[in-house]
Amino acid sequence: MELVQSLSPTNFEWFVSNIYCQLGYLNLGKVGESTQKDTDLILLSPDKKRVLVQIKTSTTQEEFNEYAKKFKDETEAYFIHHTGTIDTTKAPNKALKLKHIDELLKRVEDEIPNKIPALLEWLKLKCYFGTLESAKA
Repeated sequence: MELVQSLSPTNFEWFVSNIYCQLGYLNLGKVGESTQKDTDLILLSPDKKRVLVQIKTSTTQEEFNEYAKKFKDETEAYFIHHTGTIDTTKAPNKALKLKHIDELLKRVEDEIPNKIPALLEWLKLKCYFGTLESAKA
Protein backbone atom coordinates (compact mmCIF):
# COMPACT_ATOMS: atom_id res chain seq x y z
CA MET A 1 0.00 0.00 0.00
CA GLU A 2 2.89 2.38 0.67
CA LEU A 3 3.97 2.09 -2.96
CA VAL A 4 0.48 3.00 -4.17
CA GLN A 5 0.31 5.97 -1.80
CA SER A 6 3.66 7.23 -3.07
CA LEU A 7 2.37 7.56 -6.65
CA SER A 8 1.69 11.02 -8.01
CA PRO A 9 -1.98 11.67 -8.87
CA THR A 10 -1.24 11.17 -12.59
CA ASN A 11 0.62 7.91 -11.99
CA PHE A 12 -2.17 6.71 -9.72
CA GLU A 13 -4.61 7.35 -12.59
CA TRP A 14 -2.38 5.28 -14.88
CA PHE A 15 -2.21 2.51 -12.29
CA VAL A 16 -6.02 2.38 -12.00
CA SER A 17 -6.33 2.43 -15.80
CA ASN A 18 -3.90 -0.50 -16.03
CA ILE A 19 -5.95 -2.44 -13.48
CA TYR A 20 -9.16 -1.94 -15.44
CA CYS A 21 -7.40 -2.93 -18.68
CA GLN A 22 -6.22 -6.15 -17.01
CA LEU A 23 -9.85 -6.82 -16.07
CA GLY A 24 -10.89 -6.58 -19.72
CA TYR A 25 -12.08 -2.97 -19.89
CA LEU A 26 -11.14 -0.75 -22.83
CA ASN A 27 -10.03 2.81 -22.13
CA LEU A 28 -11.89 5.06 -24.57
CA GLY A 29 -9.72 8.13 -24.02
CA LYS A 30 -6.42 9.35 -22.69
CA VAL A 31 -5.76 8.84 -19.01
CA GLY A 32 -6.58 12.04 -17.13
CA GLU A 33 -7.67 13.85 -20.27
CA SER A 34 -11.34 12.97 -20.44
CA THR A 35 -13.53 15.39 -22.34
CA GLN A 36 -16.07 15.07 -19.53
CA LYS A 37 -15.47 17.31 -16.56
CA ASP A 38 -14.90 15.44 -13.30
CA THR A 39 -14.17 12.13 -15.05
CA ASP A 40 -10.66 10.70 -15.26
CA LEU A 41 -11.44 7.56 -17.25
CA ILE A 42 -14.14 6.62 -19.70
CA LEU A 43 -14.13 2.87 -20.14
CA LEU A 44 -16.00 0.26 -22.11
CA SER A 45 -16.74 -2.74 -19.91
CA PRO A 46 -16.31 -6.31 -21.16
CA ASP A 47 -20.11 -6.43 -21.52
CA LYS A 48 -20.03 -3.24 -23.67
CA LYS A 49 -21.33 -0.72 -21.12
CA ARG A 50 -19.91 2.77 -20.68
CA VAL A 51 -18.18 3.19 -17.33
CA LEU A 52 -17.08 6.52 -15.85
CA VAL A 53 -14.29 6.62 -13.28
CA GLN A 54 -13.19 9.45 -11.02
CA ILE A 55 -9.82 8.84 -9.35
CA LYS A 56 -8.52 10.54 -6.21
CA THR A 57 -5.39 9.76 -4.27
CA SER A 58 -6.94 10.98 -1.02
CA THR A 59 -10.48 12.14 -0.48
CA THR A 60 -13.10 13.24 2.03
CA GLN A 61 -16.75 12.48 2.65
CA GLU A 62 -17.69 15.90 1.27
CA GLU A 63 -15.76 15.33 -1.95
CA PHE A 64 -17.33 11.89 -2.42
CA ASN A 65 -20.82 13.30 -1.83
CA GLU A 66 -20.21 16.03 -4.40
CA TYR A 67 -19.22 13.49 -7.04
CA ALA A 68 -22.15 11.25 -6.10
CA LYS A 69 -24.48 14.14 -6.99
CA LYS A 70 -22.76 14.65 -10.35
CA PHE A 71 -22.92 10.97 -11.29
CA LYS A 72 -26.52 10.39 -10.15
CA ASP A 73 -27.77 9.70 -13.68
CA GLU A 74 -25.01 7.26 -14.63
CA THR A 75 -25.68 3.55 -14.63
CA GLU A 76 -22.06 2.65 -13.89
CA ALA A 77 -19.68 5.13 -12.30
CA TYR A 78 -16.82 4.56 -9.87
CA PHE A 79 -14.93 6.74 -7.43
CA ILE A 80 -11.51 5.19 -6.80
CA HIS A 81 -9.20 6.30 -3.99
CA HIS A 82 -6.38 5.01 -1.79
CA THR A 83 -6.56 7.32 1.24
CA GLY A 84 -9.55 8.60 3.17
CA THR A 85 -12.49 7.26 5.12
CA ILE A 86 -15.90 7.50 3.52
CA ASP A 87 -19.30 6.27 4.64
CA THR A 88 -21.26 5.45 1.49
CA THR A 89 -24.53 5.36 3.44
CA LYS A 90 -24.22 9.15 3.78
CA ALA A 91 -23.98 9.67 0.03
CA PRO A 92 -26.81 11.60 -1.68
CA ASN A 93 -27.43 8.65 -4.03
CA LYS A 94 -26.12 5.18 -4.69
CA ALA A 95 -25.27 5.58 -8.38
CA LEU A 96 -21.61 6.25 -7.69
CA LYS A 97 -19.81 3.17 -6.43
CA LEU A 98 -16.91 3.79 -4.06
CA LYS A 99 -13.90 1.53 -4.48
CA HIS A 100 -10.69 1.51 -2.52
CA ILE A 101 -7.67 0.58 -4.63
CA ASP A 102 -7.27 -2.59 -2.55
CA GLU A 103 -10.70 -3.76 -3.76
CA LEU A 104 -9.62 -3.45 -7.40
CA LEU A 105 -6.37 -5.30 -6.77
CA LYS A 106 -8.27 -8.03 -4.94
CA ARG A 107 -10.59 -8.39 -7.92
CA VAL A 108 -7.59 -8.84 -10.25
CA GLU A 109 -6.08 -11.33 -7.82
CA ASP A 110 -9.35 -13.31 -7.70
CA GLU A 111 -10.15 -13.23 -11.42
CA ILE A 112 -6.74 -13.25 -13.11
CA PRO A 113 -4.00 -13.86 -10.50
CA ASN A 114 -1.27 -14.12 -13.14
CA LYS A 115 -1.72 -10.37 -13.87
CA ILE A 116 -0.76 -9.22 -10.34
CA PRO A 117 3.03 -9.58 -10.86
CA ALA A 118 2.92 -7.33 -13.95
CA LEU A 119 0.89 -4.68 -12.12
CA LEU A 120 3.23 -4.77 -9.14
CA GLU A 121 6.29 -4.54 -11.40
CA TRP A 122 4.80 -1.47 -13.12
CA LEU A 123 4.10 0.02 -9.70
CA LYS A 124 7.67 -0.56 -8.50
CA LEU A 125 9.13 0.96 -11.67
CA LYS A 126 6.94 4.05 -11.37
CA CYS A 127 7.85 4.51 -7.72
CA TYR A 128 11.55 3.97 -8.34
CA PHE A 129 12.03 5.94 -11.55
CA GLY A 130 9.08 8.34 -11.37
CA THR A 131 8.37 7.96 -15.06
CA LEU A 132 9.22 5.16 -17.43
CA GLU A 133 10.84 7.73 -19.75
CA SER A 134 13.51 8.42 -17.12
CA ALA A 135 14.12 4.67 -16.87
CA LYS A 136 15.30 4.67 -20.50
CA ALA A 137 18.17 7.05 -19.77
